[in-house]
Amino acid sequence: MAVNLLRSEKAHAEHLARMKVEDRPVPTCPRCGFVASENTTKYGLRSDCCGLWSWNRMPLADAKTHEARKHLGPLFSSLSQALGAVQFYSEMRKRVDMKRAEEMTISTMNEVTAKKFRAAAEDLLMEMMAGNVVANAPKSGTAARRK
Repeated sequence: MAVNLLRSEKAHAEHLARMKVEDRPVPTCPRCGFVASENTTKYGLRSDCCGLWSWNRMPLADAKTHEARKHLGPLFSSLSQALGAVQFYSEMRKRVDMKRAEEMTISTMNEVTAKKFRAAAEDLLMEMMAGNVVANAPKSGTAARRK
């Protein structure tokens, strides 16, 4: 039962990530069951309740989860830029045993998943530095034409 609940929560979070912010429902607090309060800030829409918070109506998370997610954005961007998005997602899928790219949406990851992805991304970076993973050459001449 708990595994099915986690799967449905994950599917819901992935669905939210694909929606426009204004179309997403205001998150419900997993601790008290009430709808979170919202404030518009210079960084976007912030929802919070019971010490949990999120941005842009994503599921509420605690400080440990936000901390675990914090370094993933720059790390993912650097690796994706170095390898190309397709190769990056392919390499990460192998390392984390995921099926779809949507599962890599940082704002929907829980603390454990974020730590797992960070370890896998750091491992990929180390392999790139050692020369064990090399960026694939572009399949078409588009890169050459851009110059």
